[in-house]
Amino acid sequence: MAYPRIRGESWRILFNYKGKQLTFTVGEVTEIEAQAVKGKVEYLLMRLKQRLIHPVPPDNRIIEFLQNDGRLPEENLTRTLPEKKPMTLAVLSKEYLALHASVLDPRTVKDMQGHWKHLGRLLGNQSTASEIGLPDLQGYVMKRVGEGVEGATAKKEIITLRTMWNWAVRMNMLHGAFPNRGLRFPKGREKPPFMTVAEVERRIAGGAAADLWESVFLTR
Repeated sequence: MAYPRIRGESWRILFNYKGKQLTFTVGEVTEIEAQAVKGKVEYLLMRLKQRLIHPVPPDNRIIEFLQNDGRLPEENLTRTLPEKKPMTLAVLSKEYLALHASVLDPRTVKDMQGHWKHLGRLLGNQSTASEIGLPDLQGYVMKRVGEGVEGATAKKEIITLRTMWNWAVRMNMLHGAFPNRGLRFPKGREKPPFMTVAEVERRIAGGAAADLWESVFLTR
């Protein structure tokens, strides 16, 4: 865990690493910016704990490593780092949910997981996230509506993808705005106005659909 603390007008980040409490100064920034730095630090520490970062920085350079978003500056000058694999949609969802599962409301996490079953199925879990464009998103919406879901449901699923995308951009894992500008969602079925039981019975007797019962209100 990492903790932002303010001293005077300057923010600093406290964190624990291998049993020691360490700190570094962020500077005179806003609280929102300090919280963003804290999130990056926690993410990098989590990756180190999971042994997903190679090479592991020396203990005496962990602060420098965290301050530089997971890089040691001179390494970029002295040797060529292995080419970073493009982030797939599967990795995007896994990274986001791993970090947020204990922070978000359990129902929100469950909804996101449910949305991702369809996002991964139709967009392709192994698709490169940065190559997803507006035509792909519009195609996804139309496929979901074709499967019988409301446009509003497809929109919620797209919002889940957008939320994860924007987080990945802030974490420097993706670049560019989420490509949903101009995305269209079919209008859902309009519900009939409220009516009494007698009105519903009269309309159904005249051949109307039985789902009018959803619009009944009870009189005294």
